[in-house]
Amino acid sequence: RLADRAGVRLLCPEQRRLANLLRCWNWFHPYAQAGHGELDVILRAIEDVTTRVRVDAQRIAAVGMSAGAALAALLAFHYPRRFRAVAAFAAPPLLGAFGVHDPRAVMRRGLRTSPLLALGARHEPCAPLVIVHGTADEVVHPRCAEQLLAQALESLRRAGVQVEKLESATDDARIGSTDFRAGERLLLRRLSIRDAGHLWTGGPGGHPFCVADGVPLTALVGRFLRDAGLFDRA
Repeated sequence: RLADRAGVRLLCPEQRRLANLLRCWNWFHPYAQAGHGELDVILRAIEDVTTRVRVDAQRIAAVGMSAGAALAALLAFHYPRRFRAVAAFAAPPLLGAFGVHDPRAVMRRGLRTSPLLALGARHEPCAPLVIVHGTADEVVHPRCAEQLLAQALESLRRAGVQVEKLESATDDARIGSTDFRAGERLLLRRLSIRDAGHLWTGGPGGHPFCVADGVPLTALVGRFLRDAGLFDRA
């Protein structure tokens, strides 16, 4: 589905039930972990949209929750030059391309081995990435966010990018925010939402995983996309 909101093109892919009965993106498949599989489906969908509507190829972002966040994170690592920014809410870490991990076990408690092993020999930095997670998430353990952050930082280190860690104050005591910058460039942001579970909060509601109450996640993600240079500043 393609929508247009105030000049922003929104591409909302929907997975076929033949691919997954729960329509829960197969992020855990070794093909996807290696940068292909359903990542290729998303990339082809983006390419198809660009043939039909005007899109600035330098200002494309990926945003996802849960399995969608896992897919978005994989795009950030495997195709960093294709995405100006990526937002991952309640995402598991990368598993690596060898299929040795039980994805359900990883979601419950995180990786048992060093998360850096999943990067293999990759030396390209990931795309600018915001990692958002609730401290009370019972579906994807909060440890997963820390492991994904470690993978992102390691990708920058391997690429020779020196980052500065900056704790950021927020107007909401429920939100913990940490930025990682290289000079003026925002490369990573870690948002920890106190007592939040596996729900997209502050939205319109009316969906099992989207409720109107709580921290306004859409606004937080939008702020990151702006800070990462996706939108022109007013």
